[in-house]
Amino acid sequence: MKDVFLSGWCGFPALFGSIADKFEFLVPFYDDIDIEKLSGRNLVCWSTGANLALKAGRLDFENVVLVSPFIRFTDYTPERVLKLMIKKFRTAPETVIKDFLATCGCPDAVLPQIKDYFELGKGLEYLLDSGEGIRETMPPMMVIHGAKDSVVDISSGMAVAERYSAGFVRADCGHFVPPEIISEYLI
Repeated sequence: MKDVFLSGWCGFPALFGSIADKFEFLVPFYDDIDIEKLSGRNLVCWSTGANLALKAGRLDFENVVLVSPFIRFTDYTPERVLKLMIKKFRTAPETVIKDFLATCGCPDAVLPQIKDYFELGKGLEYLLDSGEGIRETMPPMMVIHGAKDSVVDISSGMAVAERYSAGFVRADCGHFVPPEIISEYLI
């Protein structure tokens, strides 16, 4: 069973270095994903990926790690800001991606040729209503959140951990949590 990494919006493998090679790496709204059909030892979900995991009817993994999770994205990034991103994405998607990843604190990485900006645009639209359909219960899990997160405040990760009685780790980083920190919580 291969481990699964369900990334955040536009979080391609190049951002996560060699850790990405150890996982079946999936990017929401870019790759075709049915999380309920996946299984393995470790499920790592970053940002939007974590939100999708919180909605899945079934998670068949021994270890679940949510990184920079949120229940409703617009509780932390104002809806007007998200709508401006959506509008700008229609005419300058590369600029929006570059700005977003910089705000996340992602390392400079060469991203792949984007095959379908339309699908990534749908991911931004999804964030407007991301709070709908959250599960009431989750399997045991760990939550990691950056103390310097300017995209989704650390209070979001703390709230997710409290809601699901999960372990919580405060990392010294932004919205992007480096792979060496994530690696510490894998089995």
